[in-house]
Amino acid sequence: MKDKSDPKPEPADTRPQQMAGEKYGLGIGLGTKFIGLLGLLVCSVLALWFSFAEEQEKGIKGKHLAKNRETTKIAAQISSDFLHVNDFAKLEAIGTRLVNLPSVVGIRYLDFKGEIVVDIQRQGYAKGEHGQSDTRSLVEPMLVGTTDIGELRIEFDRTPEIAEVRAARVRTLTYIGLLTVGIVLLSVLFFRNWISRPLGKLLRAVRQVATGDFDVAVPVMSDDEVGELARGVEIMTGTLRETTVSKAYVENIIGSMLDTLIVVGSDGAIGMVNSATCRLLEYGREELVGKPLDMITGEIGEEGSVGASVSETILERVLREGAIANDEVAYRAKSGKLFPMLVSGAVMKDGKGDVSGIVAIAKDISERRRAEQEMKKTKEEAEAANLAKGEFLANMSHEIRTPMNGVIGMTDLLLHTALTPEQREHAEAIEASANALLAIINDILDFSKIEAGMLDVEWTDFDLRMMVEGMSDIFALQAREKNLEYVCMIDPEVQSLVRGDQGRLRQIIVNLVGNAMKFTSEGEVTIRVAIDHEDNDQVTVRFEIADTGVGIPEDRRDILFNAFTQADMSTTRRFGGTGLGLSISKRLAEAMGGDIGVESIEGQGSMFWFTAVLGKQPLEVESTEEAVQDMSGERILVVDDSATSRQWLTVLLGSWNCRHDEAPNAQVALSRLKSAVAEDDPFRIAILDMQMPGMGGEGLGTRIKADPALRDTVLVMMTSVGSCRDTHRLEEIGFSASVKKPIKQSALYDCLVMVRSRQPRSLTEPRKGIIARYSVAESKRGRIRILLAEDSVVNQKIALGLLKKLGFRAVAVANGLEAIKALESSPYDLVLMDCQMPKMDGYEATRIIRNPESAVRNHDIPIIAITAAAMQGDRERCIQAGMNDYIAKPVKLQIVAETIEKWIPGPGEWQPHEATAQGAAAEEAAFDRSGLLDRPPDDEEHAA
Repeated sequence: MKDKSDPKPEPADTRPQQMAGEKYGLGIGLGTKFIGLLGLLVCSVLALWFSFAEEQEKGIKGKHLAKNRETTKIAAQISSDFLHVNDFAKLEAIGTRLVNLPSVVGIRYLDFKGEIVVDIQRQGYAKGEHGQSDTRSLVEPMLVGTTDIGELRIEFDRTPEIAEVRAARVRTLTYIGLLTVGIVLLSVLFFRNWISRPLGKLLRAVRQVATGDFDVAVPVMSDDEVGELARGVEIMTGTLRETTVSKAYVENIIGSMLDTLIVVGSDGAIGMVNSATCRLLEYGREELVGKPLDMITGEIGEEGSVGASVSETILERVLREGAIANDEVAYRAKSGKLFPMLVSGAVMKDGKGDVSGIVAIAKDISERRRAEQEMKKTKEEAEAANLAKGEFLANMSHEIRTPMNGVIGMTDLLLHTALTPEQREHAEAIEASANALLAIINDILDFSKIEAGMLDVEWTDFDLRMMVEGMSDIFALQAREKNLEYVCMIDPEVQSLVRGDQGRLRQIIVNLVGNAMKFTSEGEVTIRVAIDHEDNDQVTVRFEIADTGVGIPEDRRDILFNAFTQADMSTTRRFGGTGLGLSISKRLAEAMGGDIGVESIEGQGSMFWFTAVLGKQPLEVESTEEAVQDMSGERILVVDDSATSRQWLTVLLGSWNCRHDEAPNAQVALSRLKSAVAEDDPFRIAILDMQMPGMGGEGLGTRIKADPALRDTVLVMMTSVGSCRDTHRLEEIGFSASVKKPIKQSALYDCLVMVRSRQPRSLTEPRKGIIARYSVAESKRGRIRILLAEDSVVNQKIALGLLKKLGFRAVAVANGLEAIKALESSPYDLVLMDCQMPKMDGYEATRIIRNPESAVRNHDIPIIAITAAAMQGDRERCIQAGMNDYIAKPVKLQIVAETIEKWIPGPGEWQPHEATAQGAAAEEAAFDRSGLLDRPPDDEEHAA
């Protein structure tokens, strides 16, 4: 920065000299141009006149030459005869007469040998100053006929010719001189007018510009120096015009600015301020200009207080960094009032590039700071309200779920006692009403949690295929009650072992399938699971739930996923529901990184879809490859009247490399079976649907076994969940196995592998009993001891009843202290722990159990929380306390069974089991019972 205390000497103003030089250069240029033009004109004229003079001189000379030639020719003709006869006297007489002519000075006659025979010269003639050039000699041959007899030479005097040429030259020079003088005079007059007129106009234009009239038109009349000067004046005028307009424009902008603008010199003194600064700080412009910046600035504290002066700090920062942006500084008004300001500044430089100061623009943020304080207060109040809302929802969830658990649980237990038909009808009505009420309460609580920002999404390992197939049992029961076909199709390419929120996925599927069942009176409901896209770490899975129900009008589809909305408000009365299910499903799908949508044709059905992003678990490739190889090449026939069901089975068989075909009814199936035998490539296995129009699966199986050509076909019966079937009767017909619909991939595969491996090797070998399926876990349940910690007597009865139905042995205690004592004295395999209990709650009891210094026998025993608290954070709180898993009240049989089997020693897997005809029905009952998700089935009514 330049030190003003020792200013550098400014160079002398060279502008006058430069202008003078420019003026001098302008004159020299124009004079040179004029002289050049004049010279060119004169030279042109001279060249023209000299060319004319030369032509005139040639004419004079030509005239005399022609005359001389004519004289010579005539004399030769006259003298030829005399030379031929050698009459030299006549020749001399003719020559003398010729010499006396004014133009002839001598004559000679030569014979044919070239010898002079006559030579006559003018007496007293002497050559002039030009010597030989004063005479001209002409030669003319002398002929007689065509014979050359000699020649005549005459020398002519050119003095008259030369005199005539000289006179012509004098006249020409006189004419050229006069013409040149006239051209010069005319050129001077023209040049004077050519220069003075545009300069006069230019001078008048400059005088107008000097008065401030920048709209004057500067004349540009030539491309010479005058034209350049005019263009320069025009550019200067335009620049002055733009500068004046820009200055006024900038001054108008600065004057209209709502933000303050201050220009500060390098010495820290204020150099300029705008009107907004004066208005804000209550100063006049003259009161601020020249004053130090620290007179009006200070520093803002956290609470809005003003500290020490910071003007030097601002100035130094801007000079060091070149610019600052959005620094909070306080401006002090003349009255002492403080204004918090948001300041941005930048350096200014002069024409030489030296820093001359800074310019700072500041905005009053008093209102913003007040708004921030109010926002902070509002946020604190909202957080407090949200916390209160969350606590209210948690309390509501707990208070509602606890009595609902008692109603549903006790009703469920009541239904599994001996009741009269009227009592059973009343109890079932209570159960249906309680479940409907629970569904509504769950929807409202879930939606309230979402609206309160309490939606939680977990990230745990689970088996996607088992989850979807496990849910299919209850859907199949619902479909059977409405006489619908239910098909579950999971693409074989979908990875089973994934990471994500199993509970949220289940919730969306239950909502969508429940709606499909509700709005479909005939036809089928299908769930399809496929890969949308994937990478090395994650897979986006697409779920499609299609039905053949009433469909959705096009003008109602956009509002389906809005809260409290249904396609037709009359459906609330016809079908029930809160209108929250789809809204909740949409929020859940989006929370899992996916989306949701619907495609529908009114009157033909709907297809709801959603996607979810799931993580991948490591795949066990070897076991999968071995399984596929086991079924490769088997020829299998699928017989089912449902096209969707046939499609799903053919997909599964194709994924196992089986050779497969399908038939829609018994007649087509028999035809294809017989054709295959005739081709010597029979079907090894036939999978038959039990319920088909016309001839069902039993009738078709009887026909097949009765035909000697077909009796070796292995028969597998597909039955519906909850349908009454006699395994003993199926075995008598000749069926080797039965599987229940909806078909699960693993169940069908295991069944096919077993029936193929168990075929008798010969006709004399006895055939083994029909294959049924049950959970190995059930065979172990009787050996599992469970400790139930629950303070509610009603809930104890419900939980013990459910565990008994599942085949577990359980002991109940009333609080955490009793649970710890029980674990200290006896061995248990698992603990079901209520979280809210008197004396000691479940959280504290779990922490003591996990403490290595406590006296419990097994510090690592699985502990599953059972609580009516189902809000965001409740599960995390349980896990943090040391619990392994979490079940929300009211509890359901399937959830309890699945959760316990995850943690009991040697978690169960579905395995084939051989049964005798007498024991098969009992084993089937056990298998079916585990599939009924929402209610514990009656051993007699819901088995077999």
